[in-house]
Order: sequence, then C-alpha cells, then structure tokens
Amino acid sequence: MDRQKTTQKKLALLLPILFLFLIVSSFSVAAQPPFESAAFTTIGYIIEFPEYATLPQNEDFTFSFHLINQSNGIRLTNATSSCNFHLHSKTGGDLVNIQLPFISSSETWEILVDQGNFSRTGAHAFVTYCNESSIGGITEGQFNVTPEGNTPKNFPIALVFVIIAYVLLLFSFWQDNLMLGMFSGLLLGVLGLFALNGGIDLIRDTGTEIFAQITMWIGFISLLFYSWRLIEDAGIDLKVR
Repeated sequence: MDRQKTTQKKLALLLPILFLFLIVSSFSVAAQPPFESAAFTTIGYIIEFPEYATLPQNEDFTFSFHLINQSNGIRLTNATSSCNFHLHSKTGGDLVNIQLPFISSSETWEILVDQGNFSRTGAHAFVTYCNESSIGGITEGQFNVTPEGNTPKNFPIALVFVIIAYVLLLFSFWQDNLMLGMFSGLLLGVLGLFALNGGIDLIRDTGTEIFAQITMWIGFISLLFYSWRLIEDAGIDLKVR
C-alpha cells in the first residue's frame, strides 16, 4: 500500500511538469511570423500584399498583390507580366492553383477565394510568383483560420477549464479518488476534442491543435484507467475464461 501511494505521488508531481511543458511547446510552435516575403536581388520583382495573421472560418476572402520592379520601383501591370497564386491547406494540399487576374482600376492582381477553402481551422499558406520573359519574383505567406478571424488577446476562458481539469486529475492521483479521476479525465478528453475541431482556441491557433490532441489523449486514457480501477474495486471479473 505504501509503495502504491508513493508511486501515485510521483505521478502527481509529474503532471504539473507535463502541463507546463505543453504550454511552452504550444507557444514555441505557434511563435512564427504570420507572413514572410522572400528576399530578392536588385534585379527582379517585389510582390507586396496586405498582411493578415488570421482569417475567419467559412468566409470568402480576397487576396490582392502589388507588383513592383525592384530596380526602379515602378509598378508593373499585365502588359508585361503575369502572376500565379497557390493556396495550400493545413495538411499541405493544393487548394487553389490559378493565374491571377489583373484589376486595372487598382493596378493589383486579385483573387476571391471561396469560403469552402477555409472550412477547417489552423495554419494555411500561399505562394505567389510573377514573371515576364527574363525576370520574375516569388513571395509566400502563412495565416491561421479561426472561428472568428482573430487571435484571442486575453487569457482564453477555455484554458481556465483545462487548467481546472488538470488540477482535478492531479488531485485524483494524489488522493486515489476514482470517481474524480473519471470525471477529470472525461472533462479533459471532451475539452481536447472540442478544441481539436475548432470549437475553442486554447492558446494560439497553430499551438492549439498540438495541445488539444495531447490533452484529449491524456483525458481519455485517464478515463479508461480509472474506469478499469472502479470495475476492479467493485469486484467485477473481466478476465476472459
């Protein structure tokens, strides 16, 4: 019995360390610039575009680009150049691959991307390249799709529930409380699954998926573990004869 309680206390001490590791890991994965433009030499194109860190889920969005001759700063039109646009999903798939139409009134290349390409939350990326017969340029960017189209600036309330669930699971390990362990495991699993499907933003968009998956599995494994313990304590024999 003493050995069992010692083991439980060791596991209980590991839980807050694991939780802090998950928080730090999620921030480090998410800490990347939303857009990055490729570097060019003095001969070539500069492709400028408005920077958006996040876009709303299930809404159309217009991407627009300005094309500039890097050697003299003159804006270029479709009279001499053409541009292509590639949009990639969070899994790396090619969602859009199209030659950009030129809008004469604004002297920009624009594309209206249908909302169906933003049905899933998480990281997306695009690549745009423009060229003429002898010179060209390329640029790329990354953005996140979120339910509301913005990154939470305040401490998200969902994370409070996750912290509470982890504290309850820690307490259940410490006190060997089977019912509390089942409840906290179920709560963690549901919160992780909900976040994984874009229902809540736990930390930051690209870090949420990693954190949510680990939280979900910790929750459901804990639920199974305590359910098995409860069945054993009830004297129910589940062994296959």
